[in-house]
Amino acid sequence: MKLAFDDFNRRYRDKIVDLTTAFPADARNIDAATKADMGPFWHGHKRFPKVATFDSKDPAHVDYVYQGACLYASIFGIPTFDARTDKHLFTPEMAQSIVSKLKAEPYKKGNVQLEEKKKTGEEQISQDDYVEIDKLSKYLSGVDVQKYGKIVPVDFEKDDDSNHHIDWITAATNMRSWNYSIEKSEKHNVRLTAGRIIPAIATTTAAITGFVQLEVFKYVLGLKFDTHRQVTIDLASNTFTCETLDGPKMRTDFKEKVEDEDKSTEFKKEYKLVQWRAFPEGKGFSVWDKIVINKGDISFNGLVKELETLFPGIKVDSIFKYKITPKEVADGKGVNLYSAVNQFANQYKNAMANKDKTTNAGLKASYERDITNYNNAEKKKDESVAKKYLSIYGDLITKDRNYFMLDAKYTTAKGEPAIAPPILFVFKEGSWVVSTAGSGGK
Repeated sequence: MKLAFDDFNRRYRDKIVDLTTAFPADARNIDAATKADMGPFWHGHKRFPKVATFDSKDPAHVDYVYQGACLYASIFGIPTFDARTDKHLFTPEMAQSIVSKLKAEPYKKGNVQLEEKKKTGEEQISQDDYVEIDKLSKYLSGVDVQKYGKIVPVDFEKDDDSNHHIDWITAATNMRSWNYSIEKSEKHNVRLTAGRIIPAIATTTAAITGFVQLEVFKYVLGLKFDTHRQVTIDLASNTFTCETLDGPKMRTDFKEKVEDEDKSTEFKKEYKLVQWRAFPEGKGFSVWDKIVINKGDISFNGLVKELETLFPGIKVDSIFKYKITPKEVADGKGVNLYSAVNQFANQYKNAMANKDKTTNAGLKASYERDITNYNNAEKKKDESVAKKYLSIYGDLITKDRNYFMLDAKYTTAKGEPAIAPPILFVFKEGSWVVSTAGSGGK
């Protein structure tokens, strides 16, 4: 009963509160690129939903919890129906009596992600994901399954009224209909609709997820890359093709076409090819690679030395936060944490050349300020990397996280622009996980 009751609150209260909080009744559709007002968010088929607050006197609410509890009972092997006497051992009246004494868990805020706003393209696993995976792995490894009873999988059957399958689907359908002020569905209509749905276990989706799971097993077992396979299937013709995988796409040396400002005119633009170098030299890197710097809370000069030692022939021009967001730029946080070029270099050179040649007190004071500004800028290169990062971007997502991601701009000894993997900077002792699969970094 408690599982079904919590499920009711999660589906028809919490999820709806999340949605109406993110998009109130007067919410507007704003184009992300142009900021143009595209009209009301809730319109036409998009109806503003109502939040369901559980009421033990509402038959629809009690029916949902009752049918759900019966399904959970069948999973845990608890009988609810006696086929010999054709009697229910657990009735809606019993459910109402029990559920009226249950107290709903407090609302917990969740995330809302619309289909049209979901990310497209390649998703990358963050270091936080690796940390969470490690925690879950350790937890599951310590679970003693002998303490728990046997769990019985339930196969969907629409034509057996004693199993509560169609009853639960009907109750769930009508609760969602209530949320959106849609006409309720009758049980026989729900049965007909459900009968037209091919269970996912018999579709291509199930076959693909099975093959994916095999690859997960290989990864967990630490098998070599050449044991992994790419599978193409066509259930219509019963065709299965297994192929060896290509390695991850590598970023290597490349040439970029850019405008040649020296030759371009007002009437005609001229272009040139700029050679980019990728490090590690001769190999390049993939999206999975990273440079792991685990030297504690070193200074920027120390970090630069580590990078230039790791990749001989490369010069660090600047260091900045990895993947700076548009909001951070708007907030004035899209800045370099380190720059090799001292902005006061020209003034410093001029001051050093002329400070002893003048007797003008005003000029001398100006030269001294230029020298002081230059020296202060040089001292900042010896600042703690972590201290400066945290002072700009605030505390990390969790207090036990002991690293953050950085990126850098590089040039070669010949002055060619260069690229290298992002930097995973570990600034203190702690529990952290770094995937080494395909890694070419330190």
